[in-house]
Amino acid sequence: MPLQAVLERSDRFYCIVEQGGDYAAREVDVGHANDQVVVINDGVQAGDRVVLAPQNYEGQIDFESANK
Repeated sequence: MPLQAVLERSDRFYCIVEQGGDYAAREVDVGHANDQVVVINDGVQAGDRVVLAPQNYEGQIDFESANK
């Protein structure tokens, strides 16, 4: 996953996923990373539409209700 698609909040990691025109945070379990990509072990799946600039949606998303 591109590193810029993952946000860290309170020692937890999230991706923002588009679902039917709405956006929701998904908590993700991250693995190894470098300065460009990070391995996502759990939380999003192939075919999920992940936002590549999640910081643009932070004010619209409830991170506390995020689920894997």
